Parts: sequence; C-alpha cells; structure tokens
Amino acid sequence: MSTVNMLDAKTHLSRLIQSLDQGREREIVIARNGQPVARLLPVEKTGA
Repeated sequence: MSTVNMLDAKTHLSRLIQSLDQGREREIVIARNGQPVARLLPVEKTGA
C-alpha cells in the first residue's frame, strides 16, 4: 500500500492507475494534509 498526497495524485493519476493495473500496487491511499481521504483499488477482473 502506498500513500500519496492530493497534488501527487492529481499530477500522476495515470501512473498510479497503471501501477494498480499491472499489479505493482494493491492499494493507493490519497491523503490531504497528512490524513487519508480516499483509496484507489483495482477493479477485480472476471472471466466474462
């Protein structure tokens, strides 16, 4: 699990999503003023 601040999340959103999609990260927490406010998670892939 990684934690990034709001500015970094805004600036690097594509890179963060790519890290989740490629399995390098399982969860990314976004913090404002050092306090967690949101969590990015990959969508579970199904066999459909």
